[in-house]
Amino acid sequence: MGCRNLVWFGWGKVLSNYQPINDGVEKVIAEPKILVSEGSAMVDVQTVSITIASASVTLAAIYYMWQIRHQNKVRQTDLLMRLYSALYSEEFTEALTRFLTADFKNYDDFVEKYGPSIPSDNPVQIAYQMVMSYFEAVGELLHKKLIDIKTVEDLFHVQLYWEKVEPLMKDIRKQLNSPKLFEWFEYLYNEMKKREQRK
Repeated sequence: MGCRNLVWFGWGKVLSNYQPINDGVEKVIAEPKILVSEGSAMVDVQTVSITIASASVTLAAIYYMWQIRHQNKVRQTDLLMRLYSALYSEEFTEALTRFLTADFKNYDDFVEKYGPSIPSDNPVQIAYQMVMSYFEAVGELLHKKLIDIKTVEDLFHVQLYWEKVEPLMKDIRKQLNSPKLFEWFEYLYNEMKKREQRK
């Protein structure tokens, strides 16, 4: 019986069919095409699997980002609705009316007419505290980018309110030894002024 030949490829051994021929030597009939074909099929399956896995990860990431954006929009909408509701509540509307109709020339005149700012049970003083605290909160929300300046512009007359209280602010800060008192209200006003100047 003749010698049997083994055919090797770089990635593995090829099994061959052996058929005897007349001279007693076994003829090696290799079938590399089938094996290569099988190998290609294996590669194709792996490639498809990797592609599907990659696509799944990408889609999951996109969906996660969409969910985050959607949740942020929901939170922002909820926040705006709360601000809007507070702004047009009966209590705050009355405070705004007192705030805007208060008549004074300067801080001393204001204190003489309405008493010291803290503590006070005077309705005008209370109104000023309410209005300034409200816009302090709006200014901080803007600074933290939780609301956008276009929304602020659409909803609030910030310049009107700040310019009403500005004559008092320097002396109130001095009296309370708090140079940054209502700094976010002032920041809000300055940002609105910048926006107006860019138009």
